[in-house]
Amino acid sequence: MAAADQAKFQDGVEKVINAVDQKYLRPIQRKTYLCMAKCFEGNSSRQETENCTTRCPAELQQAQHVLQSELQTLQNRVQRCAAQCQEDIQNLVTPSTQGDSRQMAKLQENLNKCVSGCMNDSCKQLKPVQNRIEQKLKQI
Repeated sequence: MAAADQAKFQDGVEKVINAVDQKYLRPIQRKTYLCMAKCFEGNSSRQETENCTTRCPAELQQAQHVLQSELQTLQNRVQRCAAQCQEDIQNLVTPSTQGDSRQMAKLQENLNKCVSGCMNDSCKQLKPVQNRIEQKLKQI
């Protein structure tokens, strides 16, 4: 896998995470911490306070799960694509090609191109993934 393609993909993923974090997760985190602080106001029993502090992060946990799930699905897609590239090239390797360094270099080049295509295709999916995440977070 070309390092530049991988870096481009990682940069794109970071941009999605940062955008979602600033627009959705931070406000939910703030709300969670304020909720937890309110749990300690008044004369609640220890058990009521514990129950309150346990309920407060539910929305945040749900939001984080949405983000992690979508990113994991994207990562799995990249891995499946790269594995398919590897398998396709492996099917072309024969005893005669293994002894030919030129043919092996050509197969390696084809593998790199294929995996690079996987990364580029995944980069094109980042905006739709971000949109899906945001739509799900709006419903929380």
